[in-house]
Amino acid sequence: MIRPGVLLLLILGLGPPDADGQSPATAALPLNLALLTPRSDSFAVLVKGIQLGWTRTSIENTASGQRLTEESSIAGLVGQKTIVDISGAGVMLRVRQQGTNQGQPTTVELDYLGPRVTGKATAGSPEGIKTVPVDTSLASNPIDDNAIQGLLPTLPWAPNATWSFLTFSGGQNEARVTTLRVLSTDTVEVSGRTVAAFRVEWSGGWQPAVFWITSEPPFRLVKIGITDTPVEVVLSTKP
Repeated sequence: MIRPGVLLLLILGLGPPDADGQSPATAALPLNLALLTPRSDSFAVLVKGIQLGWTRTSIENTASGQRLTEESSIAGLVGQKTIVDISGAGVMLRVRQQGTNQGQPTTVELDYLGPRVTGKATAGSPEGIKTVPVDTSLASNPIDDNAIQGLLPTLPWAPNATWSFLTFSGGQNEARVTTLRVLSTDTVEVSGRTVAAFRVEWSGGWQPAVFWITSEPPFRLVKIGITDTPVEVVLSTKP
């Protein structure tokens, strides 16, 4: 998901860096969906340590699998709600996203049928509101970029763990190979507590980021850093 950082970059007028052009070998992510239990978390969106917004995430069970929901508000200028439905096997089913960016509406509506993705994405531009149709078939089942954050706790984290996988972005109407890689084990302060967390680099995507995930199960995302920006997203409920 990591939408708060991307949205704030739009406010600041910063574009996402280009991908590095490398294409590592891909495989299905080793997701353990039994770990995706109902819960909700709140995060503070910080710029140079000053809170400019918030984001709330939740997980709930559905008849077909699980639903990941994220709501964000940043600086009173950007707001967004994203719903991602996935099957019990971790296959993407649908994405519905609605929001505003400085008064202009943004939407993403995607339906996944295995490796085929159809729908549309709408966003503001200097020329006005633009809607881009999405209809593409990929070589393998992708992970939607809005689902990554919610699925992190379902992976078997360990020192030096690395996974490369196909990721699709409806907003960009593009698929890329992205990589999650554990760089180190750090100490992170969250809600007045110090926790040990894996420092995980996410690279190859539209806005690279670093995730901090507790190093002991049950795994939990406690912090996000948006690469090459002063933006941090920090858990504000107790880990």
